[in-house]
Amino acid sequence: MRPIIFDFGGVLIQWHAERAFARHFANDVEARGWMARIGFPGWNAMLDAGDDLASVARAARDEHGEDARPLASYADDFAASIADPVPGTWNVLHALSDAGHPLYGLTNWSAETFHHAEALYPELRTLFLDIVVSGRERVAKPDLAIFRLLCTRNGLDPADCLFIDDSAANVAAARDLGMDAIRFTDADALMHELASRGIAV
Repeated sequence: MRPIIFDFGGVLIQWHAERAFARHFANDVEARGWMARIGFPGWNAMLDAGDDLASVARAARDEHGEDARPLASYADDFAASIADPVPGTWNVLHALSDAGHPLYGLTNWSAETFHHAEALYPELRTLFLDIVVSGRERVAKPDLAIFRLLCTRNGLDPADCLFIDDSAANVAAARDLGMDAIRFTDADALMHELASRGIAV
């Protein structure tokens, strides 16, 4: 059976980062405006790459003053941002598991918040043989080093693997390493892509 590697955010788990700041703002629109104002994607990328939240929050305050203060509570309230699964993908995942495909996770995720995902989605602990979390390894996709780490740790040949991610850059990186890769859009399209490779779900 073919090793299949899943990204998590945007593939299995919806991520609405603004919900993690609900205590600070009247609604999601205000929260998203604040996130744009302080450049939240950049700070989040630092967390995904292994920086700790306290250091990132201090750097954000140095740059944006008191306007950045809500960032400090991000980890505490993070669970609210990942409360919703991506429709249909878990069914595909279970079908692949039942068929005997070895499943692996490769996710850009802060080391300080990944425990929320494991608590809300306990099947992450049982369906996957290994999960590489970027924040724990201090390297994030699309850096090829994190793909190589997963393969080395599990004795995988990239040419044997199928990688599934919603990011075009990450899919391109996987292909550069020699993996087959699918750009995820929704569960129906994923099933079609799997079927085209002779993988029935």
